[in-house]
Amino acid sequence: MKLLYAIRFSVVLTLAVLVAAQARSEAGRLPRIAHYALEREGDSLRVEFTAELPARFLRSSEAYVMIPVLTTPQGDRMLPALSVEGGHYYLAAPGRDLAAEHVRCTRDTLTAVYRRTIPATAELSRAGLRVDAVYRTLCPCDKGREAGSEVLIAGIPDLSAYAGRTQILYYIPADYTEAGTYAHDFGGRSVFPPNGSTVDRNVFDPAMQEVIAGCERIKNDTAVAIRSIRIEVASSPDGPYAYNKYLADARAESVRTRLREGFPDADGPIVSVTAEAENWEAFRLALPASDIDDKAAVGRILDQYDDPDAREAALRALPEWPAVYRIFNRSRNCRIVLSYDVRKRHPHRCATTENGLVETRLNAPCGYITAQEAARIASIDGRAAHLNNRMVACMESGDDAAALACAGQISDEELCPVIAGNKAVLYSLTGDGQRAESYFRLAAGVPATDYNRGVAALNAGNEAEAAELLAPYTDKN
Repeated sequence: MKLLYAIRFSVVLTLAVLVAAQARSEAGRLPRIAHYALEREGDSLRVEFTAELPARFLRSSEAYVMIPVLTTPQGDRMLPALSVEGGHYYLAAPGRDLAAEHVRCTRDTLTAVYRRTIPATAELSRAGLRVDAVYRTLCPCDKGREAGSEVLIAGIPDLSAYAGRTQILYYIPADYTEAGTYAHDFGGRSVFPPNGSTVDRNVFDPAMQEVIAGCERIKNDTAVAIRSIRIEVASSPDGPYAYNKYLADARAESVRTRLREGFPDADGPIVSVTAEAENWEAFRLALPASDIDDKAAVGRILDQYDDPDAREAALRALPEWPAVYRIFNRSRNCRIVLSYDVRKRHPHRCATTENGLVETRLNAPCGYITAQEAARIASIDGRAAHLNNRMVACMESGDDAAALACAGQISDEELCPVIAGNKAVLYSLTGDGQRAESYFRLAAGVPATDYNRGVAALNAGNEAEAAELLAPYTDKN
């Protein structure tokens, strides 16, 4: 029994060795393709390759049929096959007798040459070259078997989907500072009695509580920083100018004291006081809507007299004086203006990358920000991030001229690679390839750089370069 198992094992081992040896023998006889070309010559396309034959193959009774195949996005196109039979080789049309179209027959050659010229149609402009091989013996019953396939030239895929404005750009969400004001004029009512510098508490106090509440609300907002508090107080033109100047100053200090009592932050250099002795400008503004009949006469007096006391005397001589005085009475008021800075960020629903950027394609805008809003923010805060966002928004809206103007405002000193990549795309789209390439180099490491370079190459007509750069993206699709 053991002897029987040993014999069986020996037979199996021998067969395995023979099969392996035969495989090595066949593999050693495969013609090796050494030189090849697929070149356009005018209106023709030249297909050429050489197959180097092992010396032992010249004395064999075996054959290889090598079928050149042009690969295109529209499908494969088979060319007439090259049949190599033990030292002979023929050019044969696929599916026909291999002896047909006999080209050459020698017994001492070691190289078979394939050369064919065909019309260069549009679909072949992106063609690749592959050679499929079939192994067979010269036995009439042997139909052949697959011997392998070798891609000599990878065809350029159909890149039309990437042409035009398909580049990837990045917005940079960033905080910006916007100025704001909070003002309270006490409802336009006079808060001082005639000839008095002490506020009328019945009018002033309720309004001051609103002012203090507004100041506290702004102060407690972590995104807001108070910049200044301005107290504006004016006296009416009623009476001598010197006395009115005294009243205005005294009233301003009275308001400052009341504000400081309720809002201690209203102290120090952030507070300024403006005391206007006679508020003639407010009188001019109120004149058109007043109940004065002869407004023209009042207007002439305002224009005629520069001295405030002489102007008042002339107005008192008019029959319209009672109506004029009513306007004077309303000018005994004050106004508190609080100026502050607000830290903001443009609100959006766009997803951000792991680096906090917003990715967008030019032909499919992400809707991060409009060009108008980006311009507004850039005018408030001119940092590179906001100028970049304005540049990208202009490109999305098709306004490349405005985008170029924005790009010119972004300094290249310590330029962010993301912004460099966006500038590279802009210059490639506007025909400045040399400048675009310099910015592409600065953008090395940004994920979209090779993709954008590929699209730029495609738009410039360099399909082979574009295919190489876009290969990772076409493979994904």
